Amino acid sequence: MNSAIYVGAVVVVALFGVFIVMSMGRTRLAKKGLEQLKSELAGEGVLGGTVATFQGRASHGANQVTGIGALVLTARQLVFEMLAPQRRLAISLGSVSDADRPEELGPKSPALAVYFRDEKATVNDVAIWLVDDVDGWVRRIREARLRATMGDDPRPPGWDEE
Repeated sequence: MNSAIYVGAVVVVALFGVFIVMSMGRTRLAKKGLEQLKSELAGEGVLGGTVATFQGRASHGANQVTGIGALVLTARQLVFEMLAPQRRLAISLGSVSDADRPEELGPKSPALAVYFRDEKATVNDVAIWLVDDVDGWVRRIREARLRATMGDDPRPPGWDEE
């Protein structure tokens, strides 16, 4: 009986260790992907970027794949590139109506919701990511959207890129 408990504990610890190593590997790959995406979009005026976890889109229902990847805000668009499966979501700032922290998930939630008009599907939609500094992302997206729709330089004086 004691040996079964010991073996069970070893298996649980080993699985936990594998999970940690895999998580660290995915985060490292996502950071590399973030730098590549920022470099690719540099001509658009990169305003910020982070590693984020995509949680889904309202229009796509419950059967969606979530995943980690790179989220980059430029003067013209918000782009998310997921690692696996490889997918890209590009949202024009002209189609964004707002960004906020969804109330349904609570005030401490690290969720960023971006509300936009999907021109291909002709529907209003929302995409949600888990990010660090949700309030900073909400502010950046709102400011960039306002400047993009007004034709102004989206980078105010003192703008700090992450």
